[in-house]
Amino acid sequence: MGAFLKLDIENSKPNHSLAVTTLLQMGIRIAIVVTVAAALSYLHIVNTLEEETSDKLEKYITERGQKESILFTLATHNHQTLKKAFLTAYLDREFNPRLEQAFEDTFLKGSDGATRLRKDKYYGYRRDDGTMSNSISGIVGKNAPLHSREFRDRLVIAYEMLDRFAYAWSHHFSNTYVSMLENVNMVYWPGLPWGLQAEPDIV
Repeated sequence: MGAFLKLDIENSKPNHSLAVTTLLQMGIRIAIVVTVAAALSYLHIVNTLEEETSDKLEKYITERGQKESILFTLATHNHQTLKKAFLTAYLDREFNPRLEQAFEDTFLKGSDGATRLRKDKYYGYRRDDGTMSNSISGIVGKNAPLHSREFRDRLVIAYEMLDRFAYAWSHHFSNTYVSMLENVNMVYWPGLPWGLQAEPDIV
C-alpha cells in the first residue's frame, strides 16, 4: 500500500509540473495581450487628446485673433476719424481767433520749465455748453517751440480733439493720446494723471 502510494505521488509530479508550466505560459500570454491592449489604448487616448487639444487651441487662436483684429481695426478707424477732424480744424485755424486765448486757458508753464495742461483739464471743468470734461493730462517738453503761433494752435487743437472723441472710445480703449515730434504727449486716461506727474525731461 505504501509503495503504491509512493509510486502514485511520484507519477503525479510530471502532471503537476505540466499544469504549472501551462498556467505560466497562459499567464504570460495574457499579460502580453493585456500590456499590448493597454499600450494601444494609451496611444489612442493620447492621440485623441492631442487632436482635441490641437483643435481647441486652433479654435482659440482663431477666435482670439478675430477679436484682437476687430480692436485693431476699430483703433485704425478711430485714428482716421481723429486725423480727419484734426486736419479740418488745423486748416481752418487762420479763421479761428479764439485759439490764442484758448492756449492760455489750457496750458501752463511750470517752474520746472515744462508746460503742462492745466490741472482742471484732468480733475474736471465745465464746458461752455454745461457738460463736464476731465481725465486729460499732458506735457510739452522744455525745448518745444512755444514761441510759434502755429505750434500753439496745434496744441490747442490736439487737446480739443481728445476732449471731443476720447470719452466715446473709452469703452474699448483705456486711453487715447496724441504725440508730437516737438516732445509733446497728451492723453485721456481716467485714473492716471500722467501728464501732471511726468518728469519735465520725459518727452
